[in-house]
Amino acid sequence: MRTKLFNNIGLKIVSLILGFFVWLSVVNTNDPIITKTITNIPVTVTNSSYVESLGMSCKLKDGSDAVSVVITGHRSVVEPLTRDDIKAVADLTQIVSMESDPIMVPVLVSSSKLTRESLSVTPGNIEIALEEMQNAEFVIAATTGETKPNNKRYQVGELTVSPESVTITGPSSLIQIIDRVTAPVDATQLVADTVVSSKLVIYDRNGAQFTDSQMESLKFSKTEGVVSVGVDIWRVASGITLDPSIGGTPEKGYRVGEVTVTPQVISVAGTDEALTALSENGNSLSIPADLIDVEGAKDDLSFRIDLTQILPKEIILADNVSAVALVSVEILPLDSRTFEIPVTQIEQKNLSENLSVIFRIDKVRVRVQGEAEKLAGLKESDVKLSLNFQDMAEGTYEDYTVAADLPDGFSTVVSPTVSFELAKTVESEEESGESEPASP
Repeated sequence: MRTKLFNNIGLKIVSLILGFFVWLSVVNTNDPIITKTITNIPVTVTNSSYVESLGMSCKLKDGSDAVSVVITGHRSVVEPLTRDDIKAVADLTQIVSMESDPIMVPVLVSSSKLTRESLSVTPGNIEIALEEMQNAEFVIAATTGETKPNNKRYQVGELTVSPESVTITGPSSLIQIIDRVTAPVDATQLVADTVVSSKLVIYDRNGAQFTDSQMESLKFSKTEGVVSVGVDIWRVASGITLDPSIGGTPEKGYRVGEVTVTPQVISVAGTDEALTALSENGNSLSIPADLIDVEGAKDDLSFRIDLTQILPKEIILADNVSAVALVSVEILPLDSRTFEIPVTQIEQKNLSENLSVIFRIDKVRVRVQGEAEKLAGLKESDVKLSLNFQDMAEGTYEDYTVAADLPDGFSTVVSPTVSFELAKTVESEEESGESEPASP
């Protein structure tokens, strides 16, 4: 009997089938078949040379650069899948018809973890636009953007790009809107001269950066969109003074008085050789006389100096240093002097008891003229200033004339003025008699 059971072929087959269904039941119970949709899978265009051979370029229509894929399979396989596990390809050799409008290309999706039959793509075809090919040459501008060396003793100096220019080929609609081609460099960790690789970044005429999809539609000569950028790191030097030279001669009867420069001291960055030469020059930058011309002047003059015009070779302004300096030149009549009197020495006349004076400056400039010999002996204490606040109310007063009382034989060239604010004085509770009564 036992021998008959073991030799029964039909029984063996039935047992095998039964075992398979038991296994399938267990698998489907513990690892069932599910479906999952992954959206926004980017489409990669291949075989672009097919349309380029026709003198055309191809780009995906807006909104046609991504697809959705429905995946069917066992939960253990399907659930962990992400967008990175799926590849979507539009092969231009599979264009349905070059004469159709719109022109459609089928999309094929695949995954190394699934069979093609397990994947269903939507849409199955995407629209493309064919345009005439165009090319143009652009100069490449290296930039560090808002990055700078973390070590404040250093600063980015010169940037050199190799190659200096690039010819870009692509759809005419893209080539025509290119505004600039840049090679960005992150200077954060740099402390010495170096050469780095930089991927080209393109901006349109509205200042917007080209998207990945737009960049994929372009081809670059000499380079695959990556260039070499040489970065010179220069040392920062502070305490550099500005030394102005005056050009021309004031009108007859006038002379040049005080010359002030704002700022008086700046910081620069440069190569070691350039900074050494600057140090040997007393760490001073000369402002040439042709930039400060006082020819025929009889009133004070002010000049805006572009500091970048006076910097030696291989010297630049340090970060956060303004490129503009202001040079003020005082023009005085002959036999005259300028005194700067502290506002605290101005006599305040007829000021109401409930008002206080808030001056906008700390000194008043008074120009006094007289005989040269006597002028040399005139002291600051001899210049008496006063303000009459009679009938003046709370408020702001701009360029208000200050009375000047000078010794005999002297007079002011121009009446001095001062700006100030009259504000009410806040009385204390004791002075106002409004203090709270003491607690019983």
